[in-house]
Amino acid sequence: SSISTSKKDIKAFLVDLKSSWDYFESLVAENSAPLHISGHYENNLQMTIDLLSQNDLVGGISFSQYQKLLSEVAPTNEYVSNVPELSTYIQEKSTLQEIYDEQLNNLLG
Repeated sequence: SSISTSKKDIKAFLVDLKSSWDYFESLVAENSAPLHISGHYENNLQMTIDLLSQNDLVGGISFSQYQKLLSEVAPTNEYVSNVPELSTYIQEKSTLQEIYDEQLNNLLG
């Protein structure tokens, strides 16, 4: 079986195809939803950066100071929620270290 078409039909098809092609090329892509969402992501990122930049974010110290302390101190005791500010810990760090060096921490309970 074969399909018979005339040159006129093929030419009309190609003209219509070109017209459709030109129409689609002329369209301006409207990506308002993704741009709108990306604006929210940008705002959330800025909010996170602002939050992490606070000097007293974690217990009275900055996040970077907290990360440094966390790497120095391995938590070996159970969690206590009513602890003093971390800035107090920094001030008293040498005294606390002396207590642990002298193994007096078990006496303090």
